[in-house]
Amino acid sequence: MSTAPWLQNFWDLAHATVPIDADPPDEWIAALVADGRIRGTVLDAGCGPGSNARYLAGLGFPVLGVDLSAIAVEHAARRAAEAGNKAHFLQSDICHLCGYENRFDTVLDIGCFQSLHPADRPAYVAALHRLCRPGAVVFLRVFHGEPFQSHFVTNGWDINFVAGRELNPFTPWSFAEIHYA
Repeated sequence: MSTAPWLQNFWDLAHATVPIDADPPDEWIAALVADGRIRGTVLDAGCGPGSNARYLAGLGFPVLGVDLSAIAVEHAARRAAEAGNKAHFLQSDICHLCGYENRFDTVLDIGCFQSLHPADRPAYVAALHRLCRPGAVVFLRVFHGEPFQSHFVTNGWDINFVAGRELNPFTPWSFAEIHYA
């Protein structure tokens, strides 16, 4: 049984009561862009208020930001429209997203995977595989120590790079680069 309704209520409440927004993109995403590692059509999984999606669209990348929270997606779409930005946003349970099969070359996941109930994670990883083109890459940021590797390696992905505390001993994050096998 999916925990999506509970999670949607949680994130709607969070976005309604605490403005979660930052106009500058996530530093990690900006570094990936600077290194030329973001390519093609981008899926921002769990996009929240859409800062990273807007940033990438502003650089010319076709971007779809998907979030379970209708409030977050409304905010993201409004901010994009106000800025004349071409990022697209969709409120949906990404585990069951349809109509976008074999479309994405890059996926950004900054907290989407880790916010899912462990029982929903296999469906999420399978959905990413269905939504991505062969050769796609997922850039995943999770809390340090969050078990994610087994979900990806059993669902058609190769984990090429995992970093975290070796980059910065004080970071609470682990970063992974995961390729469509």
